[in-house]
Amino acid sequence: MDSSDFRILFDIKSALSSRTFRAIRSVEISFLHACLERRIQILDDEWFDQWTGLWNVIKRAKGLLNIQAWVKMDQASGNVMTAEQEARLFTPLMELDRIRHFTVEVTWPANEASEALLLDAPFYLIRDDNPIADKPELAVETVACSLGSS
Repeated sequence: MDSSDFRILFDIKSALSSRTFRAIRSVEISFLHACLERRIQILDDEWFDQWTGLWNVIKRAKGLLNIQAWVKMDQASGNVMTAEQEARLFTPLMELDRIRHFTVEVTWPANEASEALLLDAPFYLIRDDNPIADKPELAVETVACSLGSS
């Protein structure tokens, strides 16, 4: 995954006026990262910096009421989402407590720290290790973005 994959929301924010960006009410995001021979999944500091930056842009959409996010990480090759990685992944989402309907679907099992980490999560978490139908792999995409009246 290169950093340009995380830029889609930065680009949307840049293309819209501040008023229009603040009027966004609903966003669906799929982040599906498979481990393929030519693209190895690496969750390093750079990856988490880009991930946090993506959610920092979402935080600026002050009118946002609904978020549906799909996050697929390949676990088949023996990669396991560690408690530390899961904490780093969910931390930026924990600050979005004003979202009315916020669902996150992930493809890895809970770990020993998951329950405590997610105790007061502002989102509903679904864990399902099956492929997410009709979603592309190796992409960050804005599936739907609706504007409310302002």
